[in-house]
Amino acid sequence: MLKRIWDELLSGKNLDIYIAIFLAIIAALSNFFAKDFTQGVVLTALSILLLDRIIDKWFFEELSTQLLKPNFSRWEDLKNEFRISLLQAKSVSILGVAPLGVVRENKQSLVDICKRGGKVKILFVDPHPDSQAMNLISKFYPEQRSDANALITEIQRIQGSGLQAKCFDYIPHSIITEVVRADGYKIVFVTLNSLSNHGCNRLSFSLSKFDSEAAYSQEIEEVWKIGKEVVQKT
Repeated sequence: MLKRIWDELLSGKNLDIYIAIFLAIIAALSNFFAKDFTQGVVLTALSILLLDRIIDKWFFEELSTQLLKPNFSRWEDLKNEFRISLLQAKSVSILGVAPLGVVRENKQSLVDICKRGGKVKILFVDPHPDSQAMNLISKFYPEQRSDANALITEIQRIQGSGLQAKCFDYIPHSIITEVVRADGYKIVFVTLNSLSNHGCNRLSFSLSKFDSEAAYSQEIEEVWKIGKEVVQKT
């Protein structure tokens, strides 16, 4: 604890509180020497309360760090957690360059969600030849355009009025999958996008409603607003 206090003093962090503690201690000692024990006790208690405030701040800083710090792994390692989350899902949103594999591997679960009245949203990069984003991506990974076209066909095969799909013309920084259960619990799976690192080896992590998932959910909503619908609602 003393080392942390010293480090904070050197950096100027919480300096106002440390100054108040120092002055309270000096005042308390002065009152004790002057035999004014009442004032001394009050000032000592004040010093303890101020120190307790510092400790509380440390606790909440550590707690926030743990909650907001994602546990990085690979998408391959998160697949099972994702599949389990789909079993109780009332809505699923998938945003990626061309998430063909995710849709194919979980096709039945997505169909089941639609059948029980849930919603499935799929967003992906427009495979049209005029799409600047897809043209750039295709320079590195030519198969992505064909995957996106195959994704359109796959989506059309999924029955259920709850399924919608839109495409967009920009390169997403992450592949984002949001799953919301019937009880409102939300979990977001994120895979960092990279033109230099393709496939299942990219860094991935999951965030719950207790973490910083709101920004990713907001991104899905914003992209949905500007996306071009490719599967009409029935």
